Amino acid sequence: MTRVVYVRSPFLEKAVKLLINSLGLDYVDARRVYAAVSFRSLSKAYARIWGLPSPFTKLGLCEPSYLIELIYENASTLECSTLLEILIHELLHIPRTFSGSLRGHGSWVARERLRELARRIPSSVRREVCSLSRQAFREAEKYLNVGGASTVDSDGGAVVCDTSLVPRTGGVYAVLFLLGREFRGKLGGSVRRLAPGLYLYVGSAYGPGGLRARLRRHLEGVRKRLKWHIDYLLAADQATPIAASYVAGGVEVFLAAAGYGSRCLNPVVPPVGSTDDPYGFSHLFTCRGTLRYCISCMTALLSSMPGALSTLLCGHDSKIASLGRACGLLGLDC
Repeated sequence: MTRVVYVRSPFLEKAVKLLINSLGLDYVDARRVYAAVSFRSLSKAYARIWGLPSPFTKLGLCEPSYLIELIYENASTLECSTLLEILIHELLHIPRTFSGSLRGHGSWVARERLRELARRIPSSVRREVCSLSRQAFREAEKYLNVGGASTVDSDGGAVVCDTSLVPRTGGVYAVLFLLGREFRGKLGGSVRRLAPGLYLYVGSAYGPGGLRARLRRHLEGVRKRLKWHIDYLLAADQATPIAASYVAGGVEVFLAAAGYGSRCLNPVVPPVGSTDDPYGFSHLFTCRGTLRYCISCMTALLSSMPGALSTLLCGHDSKIASLGRACGLLGLDC
């Protein structure tokens, strides 16, 4: 079951209030329209609006209220103009009765109408809404659940991963790594070329040593010989492991299939790591975005598997605030 994390955002609530006033939505009580950023959602939507079911309001248990949710994995990299239209779209789902129910899709929330309304908003308000939305994403990132074991060597130069706290049980996992330069080498029976960038590999570990042995192999380079496609990639000089997430239990094929449904991941084709996959899914994906964004994509993907999710970072303290140091070491945009 997916464990979605919601972080209420005063920055986003202020942006929503600005839009309500600029659009002249006088039937909307801005005091009772809340906003949040969510992590680990598997939805392909950019945003959603939630209303309280009518029994709660009709029985006087609470006042009609609404919550606008921006889905971090899908919305955090959008252009400001698109983000503005999305927020307007969600506000238009609030009916004139402000009853807690939602207005359906139709001409009222058509794209042409959204663009027309967006053009009416003063440029100063558009800029402020954009700035507040970006602040909302940055503030919410502090709550991103990234923890686990990690260390840095004494001179701060090399990236080191400590897998000593990973359990020896079987399960599924994902490894996020950076290719600093183009990779050109043999993967399986053919020579492949992979462009520099961030990559995510998914797999399972049900052999001796379980997850700990497999992640030691991938993250610490503890391997007797090169066996799987990922071994050849991670053994290359230009490959640097960054983070890993794992869940005890789960099915590798289902995890790879979930990667195909993610907005933030693109499968590498021809497929890599799919030799024993009966469906031929690629187990290697590209992730185009910041380091925080790709870590969030990784945890969202593993959240689709049953079991407790754990994540470890390599080369810096386990707290999200320490990602700046990792970015410096790896030369990445966070």
